[in-house]
Amino acid sequence: MALVILVSVLVFASCARLTPPATVAPSFAAPLKHESGLNTGGAIVYGRFSTPAGFAFGNEIALRLCSQDGNRVYLIRCQDKDSMYGIAVEPGHYKIDSLLAVFIDGRPVGGSRIRGTGVFQVRSNTATYLGDFSGWLKLGPTGERSSVHAIKNNFIGTTDDWKELHPQFASVPTLSIFEAWSTGPKTPPPSTDR
Repeated sequence: MALVILVSVLVFASCARLTPPATVAPSFAAPLKHESGLNTGGAIVYGRFSTPAGFAFGNEIALRLCSQDGNRVYLIRCQDKDSMYGIAVEPGHYKIDSLLAVFIDGRPVGGSRIRGTGVFQVRSNTATYLGDFSGWLKLGPTGERSSVHAIKNNFIGTTDDWKELHPQFASVPTLSIFEAWSTGPKTPPPSTDR
């Protein structure tokens, strides 16, 4: 009996090891609604996350924001319309990790790491500006590749526009990750792997 159980465990373990992981469709973070508020102790990140009009035949890319305090990952959709928005996040330390390319049916297809962004803190009861991102997706013989075309520090302009669009956040303190990078350890300006 013990031999049967041992053989069953070994067969199951080897099958699990050899079976490729299931492709899980990414879950995009929901943009804050115009009537939503800031939960007590919560936090917001915001910016512009854009792609060119008619981008990639319905395929998408998302900015991948990774918690350094746990294993939480937020996918912020880049879009050609309504590209300025914010999402609710848990306070903590974060890093902008990469752009993730996603097929129209939700399957992840690849991405590009964003180097030089560094870790930054998102404080409770604040809104943190991530930047103005312009992303693209290139079709090539080996598949799709996403990349950040530009990361702009337009903290004042985007913050003014965001607070005009969301007057309920007008009194929420705002911070910029660009300030955190300029006062923290020196890192090269953000770029993508090519």
